[in-house]
Amino acid sequence: MAVRLAFILIRAQGGLESEILDQLKTFKQITQSYMIYGEWDIIAIAEYEKLPELNTLVLQIRGIPGVQQTSTLVVS
Repeated sequence: MAVRLAFILIRAQGGLESEILDQLKTFKQITQSYMIYGEWDIIAIAEYEKLPELNTLVLQIRGIPGVQQTSTLVVS
């Protein structure tokens, strides 16, 4: 099956961005993650094969302490 990409935008509790970035490094599906400025605080790039795999990943990210909100953009 082909590998697909998704961009996951993360809004973080102030001051916890670095800790969240460290946690994102532990997920094998996350290939890159960056602190950004603007409406969102972090962007993570994920690779997945099937949508349920991406859904599970997003739920795990939402469980990281300090993550307040996520928005997932699936590359078509």
